[in-house]
Amino acid sequence: MTQHPQLPRRDLVAPPTQSRRRVAQGVESRSCAAAHAWSRKVILISTMGVFAATVTLAAEDTVLIDAPRAATPVTIATPTFPENAVAPSDGVKIQVIGTVLVDGTFRPQAVSAPEGLQPFSDAVSDALKWWRFAPAIDDTKCAVKEEVFSLSVSFEGTANQPHIYMTMPKPKPEVEHPSRIFESSWSPKVDYPSKMLANDIEGHVETITRFGVDGVAESVSILSSTPPGAFDAVVLRAARRTTVKYKSPPPTEPTCGLRTYTFCIPGSGGSRPVVKYFGCKD
Repeated sequence: MTQHPQLPRRDLVAPPTQSRRRVAQGVESRSCAAAHAWSRKVILISTMGVFAATVTLAAEDTVLIDAPRAATPVTIATPTFPENAVAPSDGVKIQVIGTVLVDGTFRPQAVSAPEGLQPFSDAVSDALKWWRFAPAIDDTKCAVKEEVFSLSVSFEGTANQPHIYMTMPKPKPEVEHPSRIFESSWSPKVDYPSKMLANDIEGHVETITRFGVDGVAESVSILSSTPPGAFDAVVLRAARRTTVKYKSPPPTEPTCGLRTYTFCIPGSGGSRPVVKYFGCKD
């Protein structure tokens, strides 16, 4: 089996009552006070990496994919420590291997537990049903693809004092080819959906777009969205009309662009909670 470089362990302890709370990138969603939806300023941000811009989308926010991108977790559910269970002194390590499908769901192929510790593997299997991924990208086809993904989950302590850690492969750094960076881009305004705004819901949509050599969008696909489907329609309408201008020399074949649209509602001291997206700042 291929060995992946490992990230440092992250303690994702969650009491049983919180076990179904969705966690994005290992960071729990946060609730904060906010004013009524229609009385606050709304900001739509388009981001890629460290770049950010308000409604007008900046050229830096759409970059070409010059190397395949690995599948990346965007929603992580922490397993529940088995009821009345006690982990051995050296802990319990559950090895997981499976496939991230093109729709971002995870299909486990093996969830392995030491002999006699099946309740721990059952807990991991149950949590994996809630996981969602940004699927892997095949840059030669400008499309998503299935990819094998592995991780390990470690349990320590007891059900009353649980400690749960997850270890996943370290993401590969993305590479940009200097001759294929966009010089500028244009996209229509993306309006905050009124239903999401009225219910104080934040989120994101990540898209992959195939651009022709003339800079016109030929096809657009959703890679991931949070909450699923909530903002897809408004983003697709804008993404399909996006055009780009290439730096010289222009490419001689279609290219791929990746963009993340983040919908954020800044708090203004009100009493209604906002359904936070981890990528939004308070």
